[in-house]
Amino acid sequence: MKTLFRREPEAAPEPPPDPKPVPILDDTTTAPCRCCGVAVHLSPDTPIESREFHQTHPVTGARIDRTAWTQTFARCATCWDVAAAAEAIVAAHPSLVTRLGPAVAGPRVEAVLVALAVLGQALPVDPSPAEVGRLLRHLSGPGAGVMWRERASLALGHALPYPYAHLEDEDRATLRRAYAAVLADRLADGAPPVRVVPPPLALRRDEQPVGTGCLLCGVGSVAVDRRDTTARPWTVRSAYADQIGARRSTRLRGHTCPACTEAVERDGALGPSAVERALYVHLDLAHLNYAPWLAGPLAWGALTADARRRGEPDPQPNGTPWAHLGDLAALRERIVSEPGVG
Repeated sequence: MKTLFRREPEAAPEPPPDPKPVPILDDTTTAPCRCCGVAVHLSPDTPIESREFHQTHPVTGARIDRTAWTQTFARCATCWDVAAAAEAIVAAHPSLVTRLGPAVAGPRVEAVLVALAVLGQALPVDPSPAEVGRLLRHLSGPGAGVMWRERASLALGHALPYPYAHLEDEDRATLRRAYAAVLADRLADGAPPVRVVPPPLALRRDEQPVGTGCLLCGVGSVAVDRRDTTARPWTVRSAYADQIGARRSTRLRGHTCPACTEAVERDGALGPSAVERALYVHLDLAHLNYAPWLAGPLAWGALTADARRRGEPDPQPNGTPWAHLGDLAALRERIVSEPGVG
């Protein structure tokens, strides 16, 4: 039978490179790169650093010998370029030195660049301060952890046959997860904040819930940066209804928003004075004395207590703080014009 297509024999696949470290025969002329681990030939002017390694217990981590192996490290040409790029970033962002200190800023940025190099990702051109902060937040720790300087105890007196040969699949997976967090952070950077409503309440005995808005200003949700996964903007509070403007005393349990929480904490207790302080802060009048006729302004939680006493539905939360008081601009103008409040 005639063969229409002739298939060439497939070449045998090349075996993967041997990841096992190779011994350094003369540590006065050769040292492993502190970052990627490959052998660096030393000259009299090659910058080096040394680190002591002690034998430790594999479980407890306690030192079990008094002798130490002093390992010398250098940088290969590629990793010198990485270090130079890190120095350029630090020079372009002086606030890093102010915030982290001169001894920390450079190594942390270098760790970020190491992580990007292992992942095969390029650093954004002229990164903004927000981008630098994002990269430091997510990649500096994982990047520092994969350097050979941190793993050299696995094979003291050895160098790696190729850059980062010591990395396992889990190491690369850790870096990929960290970089995924960078990408998610970038996407959220220009996104609007999320609105967070008060969480469910756990009531104590003889307490009535006020669960849909702030006890004081009545706002039904607060804005939270969507990148902040740990934000807890609402603070649980208990209050007596007549202390926040209601006609009768009922023990309420609800939440205060961040602005009203600050007012309560500065006042020391949730009562008429804290309500006035929270209102004045919202009206940007915190520098003025309280108007006598405004003593004990009506907090939104008091509306709930009064509505329940009358057998009426709970009021809806406010779309903006203190909206239940009506025309806030007119209220502010009246306070400002009041004799003796300035």
